[in-house]
Amino acid sequence: MKLKGFSGCKLDIIETGTKKFVKKISANKNYNVRLQRQQLKQSEIILNGFDACHVYDFGTEDGLFYFVMDYVQGKTLSEEMFNINLYKIDCLAEKLLNHAINYEKPNYDAELIFDKKISDLHKHLFRVTRLNEIFLMLKNFSWQYVIPSKCHGDLTLENIIVSEDNLTPIDYLDSFYDSWMLDAAKILQDADIMWSYRYAKINSNLIVRLTIMRDLIIKKIKAMHMGGELIETVYMLLLLNLVRIYPYVKDYRTENFLNAKVAYIANKIKNREWEG
Repeated sequence: MKLKGFSGCKLDIIETGTKKFVKKISANKNYNVRLQRQQLKQSEIILNGFDACHVYDFGTEDGLFYFVMDYVQGKTLSEEMFNINLYKIDCLAEKLLNHAINYEKPNYDAELIFDKKISDLHKHLFRVTRLNEIFLMLKNFSWQYVIPSKCHGDLTLENIIVSEDNLTPIDYLDSFYDSWMLDAAKILQDADIMWSYRYAKINSNLIVRLTIMRDLIIKKIKAMHMGGELIETVYMLLLLNLVRIYPYVKDYRTENFLNAKVAYIANKIKNREWEG
């Protein structure tokens, strides 16, 4: 049996007796190093509040790197959000931020790392003139409050499996910088702009639940030490995440959606709407 993957990697289900495993195989030899980094991250990091998706084996076949992990039975959190009980959302928001580390001191190394990443991205997208103002915002922002910590790297609602009251993250992603704040930005990418639902039929149940989750995430981050600076940084990380999607967009529908959401988040940052 095969599963659908979003990175181009091949996903096979292996059955041994009553136990199922997933074998993830690199899309091509050029992706081997990235998949190795993802396997190491998934093997070494257990996020507070989450169950682990264990890695049991890894290696190379026909020049392609692979690793074997748990097959996690359940729905994705993006699916569960359509009908989740409202009283559970606060507990859910708490779990999603449970691996947050309170701010202690500025991290000046982050400035150099993010400046380079933004400059490289701008060189790649310099022809997209509509992003000139966005890149100016990104370049002028102080990234010193991006707190280094363990993180998933792509903690969208699609990458969290719900089984009863357990949450299991899948598809860990290597990143140019590891911070729980990148995970928070990815959660808001769904809770605020509904990225995982861009092709789905939206109903009022979902909108209400995502709005509650968004407001709870913002409230919990603002309650941290230096919370105002932290939530502003999380939204700037969300803006950067969205800009990083542009090179991979292949259709007008997604491009139009992305354009609208970039403008929405940029306006939200300018007006500091989370302060209301």
